[in-house]
Amino acid sequence: MKTLKVMSIIGIVWMGLCFIVISTVQNDSYYDASKANIDTLAGWGYFGLLYLLAFSIVALIHANKQSKLANLKESKIKLQPSNTSEKLIQLDELRQKGILSEDEFQAMKIDILRK
Repeated sequence: MKTLKVMSIIGIVWMGLCFIVISTVQNDSYYDASKANIDTLAGWGYFGLLYLLAFSIVALIHANKQSKLANLKESKIKLQPSNTSEKLIQLDELRQKGILSEDEFQAMKIDILRK
């Protein structure tokens, strides 16, 4: 979540700078459609697109993690059998479905076996 907040702030600052640069170039009294001005604007646009791509990837990863955590919480709620072997079987099923990673599976298995 912290990464998304930082990237959002950077995005807001970046868009503000883009607006200032584009407004300055367009409102310049000596403005002409020279190659340097067009290249400058294109460069700012390309950097903005690259940042948008990075932000989209981070947001997608974050959404997948949140979804996985929600599934894990839901599966923990369903994991209520009194028999230890039934709990281990259910944990293994969750691991095989990809809801639990191997590390999460091992940690939860140890907790069940300690009780």
